[in-house]
Amino acid sequence: MLLVRRFWKARDNNGMKKQKEQLKKRRELMQVILQHFDKRVTENGFIQDPDIFKGEGKIQIYWTRRKQWKEEVIRLLYPKDYTYFMPQTHINLLMNERIYDHYKGTTFGSINKKNSEYYLPKTNIGFLQNILLNRLLGTLDKDISNAIKWLEKYDDPQICLDDILDRERELSMYKNINVSFTKVKAFLESIIQTKNDKNCDNTNP
Repeated sequence: MLLVRRFWKARDNNGMKKQKEQLKKRRELMQVILQHFDKRVTENGFIQDPDIFKGEGKIQIYWTRRKQWKEEVIRLLYPKDYTYFMPQTHINLLMNERIYDHYKGTTFGSINKKNSEYYLPKTNIGFLQNILLNRLLGTLDKDISNAIKWLEKYDDPQICLDDILDRERELSMYKNINVSFTKVKAFLESIIQTKNDKNCDNTNP
């Protein structure tokens, strides 16, 4: 009976040790991915938020890029067991120092027509893991590029205005919005008017 208990205890200890080793390897892989992601995003003018948010078993890192009247945000979220990560992006409108939060947002997966979660390589075979990791980083490069193109599409305030007009009912019901729909519409119309006025000034002799 004593030998049986020792057997089960040894097996449990081995199982826990193996889980800790796997967690450590996934954490190391995630660090490689984060460094790569940060490099690609900051190359495009984004600045990483020094604060890292932790809660509900997940970790969130933010990068932002401000333009004249909008702020572009990229968020990377991953669980504390480091099994996958999910990059997302959204746009804030900068209205007289008040932020219309999350005017428009989506995941990298949605932009690139795939699943929102990017899973880490599961193999422990060294050379195969490197192949899969490099493949994942290559895919991520393309997806980051497409996500930034998606953000830049909304550099045109007319596209933003057309979008909120199409989504008026949805946006009016969105509880997290801290600025009224009417004010957002007026803000974008003023941006468009200012842009048109500048174009007229440039065309007049």
